[in-house]
Order: sequence, then structure tokens, then C-alpha cells
Amino acid sequence: HNQADIFFDYNAPITTNKTTTLIVTIVVDPPSPESLFSIQISPNPTLKSIQIVTDDALERAEIFDAMGRLCMQDALSLNTIDLTRLAAGVYFVKIYTKDGFVWKRIVKE
Repeated sequence: HNQADIFFDYNAPITTNKTTTLIVTIVVDPPSPESLFSIQISPNPTLKSIQIVTDDALERAEIFDAMGRLCMQDALSLNTIDLTRLAAGVYFVKIYTKDGFVWKRIVKE
């Protein structure tokens, strides 16, 4: 709930109406199948590249920065992603298989 007083020059303040702001977080990603929980990333943290370890065949991977911007996509080569062109920081990897996708957090040093 909030209310404000607006001042114009040296006149008496004008009080605004009371307002209410409601902030809601909505999760839109569907739940992941059990097979996706076994996917591992190593090494984490890393300096150069990461290896995605899974029994499932990988379709593709996308790397997002902490602000949600897409940094890399379709960068798989034998389940390895080269991160040398990325700056140090926290990133999120969206890994796709035939069963769906899963998010993993990585740290690039």
C-alpha cells in the first residue's frame, strides 16, 4: 500500500489516492521427467569447458547469463561445451533431451 504527497512550488501538497501493488511470480516450465534429474555437469566451477554427463542422448543446450539473456546455443560437441569466449560469472544451462529439458547452474571462473 502506498500514498504520496506532490508539491508544486510553495503551494500546499496534493495527496494522491492510496494504491496497492501486488507482485506475483508465475512458474511456466512444466515439471521435468525423472530421467532428467540424473544429468550432471562437470567440472563446476570451470575455467574452459563443461562436460554434460547423462545416459540420454542430448539434443541441444542453451547458455543464459544471470540476466536471462541467451549467450550460446547448439554448442554441443561430444556432450562438451566450450565456454572460453564467455566472461567469468554465473550462467544457466538449459539442456534438452528427447524427454524434455532441465536447467543447471554453472560458474565460469
